[in-house]
Amino acid sequence: MIDPDQLEPLRTRQAQIAKRRSDLSARMEKLRAEDEALSVEGREIATTLKTLSRVYGVELDDVPEIKAGKSTGGLSTKPEGTPTLYEMVVDILNRYGEFSDDPVEADTIYDEIRRRWWPDAPRNSIIPSLWRFAKEDRLIKDGTAYGLVPKKETPGAATPSASQSEWDLDDEIPF
Repeated sequence: MIDPDQLEPLRTRQAQIAKRRSDLSARMEKLRAEDEALSVEGREIATTLKTLSRVYGVELDDVPEIKAGKSTGGLSTKPEGTPTLYEMVVDILNRYGEFSDDPVEADTIYDEIRRRWWPDAPRNSIIPSLWRFAKEDRLIKDGTAYGLVPKKETPGAATPSASQSEWDLDDEIPF
């Protein structure tokens, strides 16, 4: 039989790990907030540079392309190399599908897109795009939640991936 006191070093280490993870989580949240503030400031500076370059006729090659959000009037710069919106949604639904067959709430999908690929993604374009994907039978809609369309089992036929979809050319959010 083992003496319970012999387990104390493991319990102490377990508590240290929990405390360290909590501290790291708090630091990461502060870093996310700082990153968001810097991102907003960077977009504002880019807009100002672009405007001033037009006013004064100065050619600026290093200013990123900025697109005005259609319904929000805000600014959004989709990071270069980001998958199409449909590919992002399919990836999120596949990952959530590993844990549950339930559809995923639109807000959760939007939050995941912001967290993983596109921090300043315009909500008023993402959520309506989910609805459009469902209307096009690319997703299923259940209230405010969305899921993947069940794959049709056809012997010998390969199921196209999201990147091979016939809709890829019009996946992007219209600005």
